[in-house]
Amino acid sequence: MKIENQMEIIYGFKQLTVAVRFMIITLCVTLFLGSCDKKETFVESGITWRLTANGTLIISGRGEMPSDSPWWEFQDSITAVVIEDGVTTIGYFSGFSNLKELTIPNSVTSIGREAFSGCSSLTTVNFNAVDCAAMGGTSSRMGTSYVYSVFENCRNLTIVNIGNEVKTIPAYAFYGLEDLTSITIPNSVEYIGESAFNSSGLTSITIPKSVVYIGNQAFSWCRNLTSISVDADNNAFGSDNGVLFHKYKSEKTILILCPMAKTGVYTIPNSVVGILDNAFLFCNGLTSVTIGNSVETIGNGAFSGCISLTSITIPNSVVSIGRNIFQACISLSEIINQSAIPQAIDEYVFGGYNSLDKTVVILRVPAGSVAAYKAADGWKDFGNIVAIE
Repeated sequence: MKIENQMEIIYGFKQLTVAVRFMIITLCVTLFLGSCDKKETFVESGITWRLTANGTLIISGRGEMPSDSPWWEFQDSITAVVIEDGVTTIGYFSGFSNLKELTIPNSVTSIGREAFSGCSSLTTVNFNAVDCAAMGGTSSRMGTSYVYSVFENCRNLTIVNIGNEVKTIPAYAFYGLEDLTSITIPNSVEYIGESAFNSSGLTSITIPKSVVYIGNQAFSWCRNLTSISVDADNNAFGSDNGVLFHKYKSEKTILILCPMAKTGVYTIPNSVVGILDNAFLFCNGLTSVTIGNSVETIGNGAFSGCISLTSITIPNSVVSIGRNIFQACISLSEIINQSAIPQAIDEYVFGGYNSLDKTVVILRVPAGSVAAYKAADGWKDFGNIVAIE
């Protein structure tokens, strides 16, 4: 710029009133600071926050995060959230549509239900909370149970990094993440909560030796899950051909879950004494299951929805059979029951939605027991009871 032009600007600036000049200077300072950090303020309970020029919201301090989300007005500018160690709770970020990455610190013990629901651009979560006790959950509406997921409708969330100090993966932590296909559980984890990965897109999972507790349905409804592996040094759990078991004195004793995408035939090990409820639920690719000769109990709905299952063998060791065990097993053509004495069952064992058609399925029993089965409640309704060849 020419010197004379510069002088004209300076002269023009001097002609302005003091108030106008002050407003211009204030605006320039604000714009300059905005290029560094857009906002920095003390909020409450020792929590501070700032939003950087590249869209990273940094929350620091000690104690609970404020419930009123004071950064809400900047949500369209926020692309990353970094919560620093010392913060103990996480509030509401639902609908932050430009948020791509989230970092949760060691200190967090509670995350609000649906805290990040609808964060449609979120791809990466760095989860470092050592002992987070609350993260999502369920409630009842007019008699219907409803799941509240922290990451509900985060359909681009494909990466979850679990820190090496994490001990607890809370109940419902990563429920419903259909695009989450893999995850590494570090050897620090001891507790995996109820439905922690339920309905996720996992294709395989490895349980480290440190895990001592796995909650109900932690890996249920994972439609692409083909294998659950367990570290050989784990004292509480084991696996056999990708199927998950409880262990007792190094023996696999209770069958917990067969992964939904497992296919073909499967023989349950002879060390197993029980099959839990819904253990083979909707394992659509299984065609045949042989139950080991030490199994005593079969839980409710154990084989429900196994639409490709054509044959199953029940050993003479089984004394208790749960309800609806073959519900919707539309391809089942024969049941081989090796027990000489018909097990005491009620009318609901073969009942339920799309229940077993007992006029079509062949029931094979020991040669000397055909008459007993034809007279026994629950069994006598089979139209074709024949001796095992």
